[in-house]
Amino acid sequence: RRFGRRPSPSPFPFPPRSTLLLSLSILFPALIAAASVDAQGDDSSPSGTGGGGGKCGLYLAPSSTNPVDEDDDDGGAAGGNHIPVPPELGLYAGREYSPHEIIGHPEIAVQMYDMEGHTGRSILTSAETGRDEDEDEMEAAEGEDGHHRPPPVLVKPEHVNYFHFAVTQFWTPDSTGAMYDTSQFWSETGDGGHGRGGHTYTAIPGVGMLCNFHPGIINADWNQRTCHERIPERDAESANASRDGRDHPGRGAHSDYYNVTIRATKTIPAGMEIFMDYGGEWAEENSEKDDATAEDYERADKSIDAILTFMDRYDDRLSPELSSEIYDFLINDVVPLGSESEERSEIQRSLLPKTASKLKAVRDTGGALRHRNPSVFRDVRWLEENGQCMDNIYPGPSTVPYAGRGAFAARPIAEGHLVSPMPLVHIPHRRELDMYDLEEVINTHTDETVLVRSSDGNDDGDGASAEPTGKQLLLNYCFGHPESNVLLYPFGTASNFINHMPGDRANAKIVWSSSSSEGGGGLKIHRPEWLKLSPSRLNDPEYSHVGLAFDVVATRDIRKGEEVFLDYGTEWGKAWDEHVQKFQEEEEEERAGGEEDKHVDPTALELEALYHGRTAESGGTLIPFPTPRELRRRQEEGGGGASSSSYPDRVTTACHVSYREIMESDDDDDDDEGGGIKTFEGYKVYQWTDVPFNDDDDDDDDEEVGGGGGSVGDVWKGASMRLCEIVARTPLYRAKADDEEEKEEEAIVASYEYVAKVILEEDSDGTTETKVVRGVPHGAVRFVDRPYRGDQHKVGAFRREIGIPDDIFPQAWRDRKKE
Repeated sequence: RRFGRRPSPSPFPFPPRSTLLLSLSILFPALIAAASVDAQGDDSSPSGTGGGGGKCGLYLAPSSTNPVDEDDDDGGAAGGNHIPVPPELGLYAGREYSPHEIIGHPEIAVQMYDMEGHTGRSILTSAETGRDEDEDEMEAAEGEDGHHRPPPVLVKPEHVNYFHFAVTQFWTPDSTGAMYDTSQFWSETGDGGHGRGGHTYTAIPGVGMLCNFHPGIINADWNQRTCHERIPERDAESANASRDGRDHPGRGAHSDYYNVTIRATKTIPAGMEIFMDYGGEWAEENSEKDDATAEDYERADKSIDAILTFMDRYDDRLSPELSSEIYDFLINDVVPLGSESEERSEIQRSLLPKTASKLKAVRDTGGALRHRNPSVFRDVRWLEENGQCMDNIYPGPSTVPYAGRGAFAARPIAEGHLVSPMPLVHIPHRRELDMYDLEEVINTHTDETVLVRSSDGNDDGDGASAEPTGKQLLLNYCFGHPESNVLLYPFGTASNFINHMPGDRANAKIVWSSSSSEGGGGLKIHRPEWLKLSPSRLNDPEYSHVGLAFDVVATRDIRKGEEVFLDYGTEWGKAWDEHVQKFQEEEEEERAGGEEDKHVDPTALELEALYHGRTAESGGTLIPFPTPRELRRRQEEGGGGASSSSYPDRVTTACHVSYREIMESDDDDDDDEGGGIKTFEGYKVYQWTDVPFNDDDDDDDDEEVGGGGGSVGDVWKGASMRLCEIVARTPLYRAKADDEEEKEEEAIVASYEYVAKVILEEDSDGTTETKVVRGVPHGAVRFVDRPYRGDQHKVGAFRREIGIPDDIFPQAWRDRKKE
């Protein structure tokens, strides 16, 4: 209609159509760039969904990754009426989280060492399993930053489904810095050398098992420094014993890998689901969920802004037909110009609305991400109706002797109200947590060195008839019953910190979850019909997912800050009392024989806090890491302990390391001991840098920049840690403060820098690749326990599952005679 007659003169003369399209193809990238400048510094997600400011900061609710009916026009954003039973679980923000803010409360990580060897799954070849070689290699892979893939060989076919299901819930040990605790050789498969030979799995409940993966909506990541730099906060008795170098009955009974946290990588509005990066392997396998990446969504939003800017400018001169033609031209011919491939351009086009008339609606909704994934953003009222609060409790040093850490009420909890949800991973048979004497053998299929059960001479050499020598620590965090082989591992937020208190002294109890398939609401996590199945049926493929849950419920009013207790049952209480009594009797026998109390060397965790000035006694004073010369001198003098020049044999040092070529500017001030060296004992010396190694860097440039061995995105992650030896040290001084006039020194040592020999790779034959790196800051040097020397490996450490009350335990699961 407007162009039926000659237009009036305008400050923006409208060009002919052919010229217009040509101009757009030239100018449109500039419009996108302008939109990018306007958005610079804005790392926020779409604004909140209303209803924020509630008391609960974290909700367990059905994940937006659950399939919904195609007829559901809003994609399930409002009602959740099409959520399957049981749903995929998700973790949602109950309030807004700012970038870098810790989400929820710190968790505890439980290491499961050498699982392939102990379960007997590392000894069969493809011929024996009937599996294809490519399938084996594919399933042996692990994600770079995270989740394990199912193992390549399986001895017990009846347990295959359980093992595949359980392993996908766990993380690789570098997520908590635990990759040096076990076997002494590297696996030649997996995540670039970090999967040690025996396959260690790391169970991290709460955020570690409830945050889902979505390739285009990653809004959280591990904050690994909080775990690496944790302070040994424990109950008073354990802390006193450790400080005095004494053994105690709780040593090795609980995990020392606590203070595990995640942080927001961008603003997370109240009601948004929380997603983490599981690593490259998971991204490839789950690409069918959504091929779009965060960069694709960002580019789509910039394109929408640029197109709307143009169309608003010429609004009075564009007919609907011409607007449609211009829009089609832009998304089909111009948008692809900025894409790296035809596949990416197709994905980016799919994020744009089909017609120009819907552009404003997409922008007003919050952008392409929110328009395409509406159920990622929930109203907090929806979460209250369809979910459960996950942050009612938080961890801290327990009030119970030798219990380590406990759980405390974050807010007042009334009698009968929810303390914490406990979704459960079911383990159909407790033998999955048995441990054996292991030996190294060559896998005939892969030519790798693997760990297998030691043969007792009465079998075919695979150790199948060997007797267990211990139990995985995970058993202490599982629920079970003396008449059953079924174990249940809970992964609610902070619920693994809840300690035991007998009888009426407990203030909480477990019940089967009210969020069941037979109840109201949308969570429907618990399947009561599973309680009627036999343990062997629980291993069937149809049950290879989470379908069981407890609720921890207050049995009386619990005050804010009060420690929460469960009654673990009479069997557990009796087992603990017997363990303590045996420990005390052995101590008394040793004293009667004239022996002194056994001195227990400090652990890596305790030395870590001491050397980095994190203990109350240190007052913030750093202890320098010794050089080999200092260690030898101390050994000759017969000294020991945790002095400034020696540390126990049970620990060694590791460095967070990324490095680059030395530049001339690095040696402007090279008078210090390690500052200006460029060679050391025949090794070329590199400069430490906090710029992490990038896996996308060309291998040929590895000598110039990076080379940290796979530290992607953060040099302080466990993936960047390598065993290292300190060979030189340089003190770093600060000026003397006014209140330090009484000190004679004109300057005070503030910290240290080191030259370190760093072991980048270690093959199963013992050969290593070593780099010498200078400028390593004091904070980048850590203590780690040597293989099998940590408290968790202590012989005779307490092991017992938590008891499930007899009156709620299913009759169908009682497949074991009571001992």
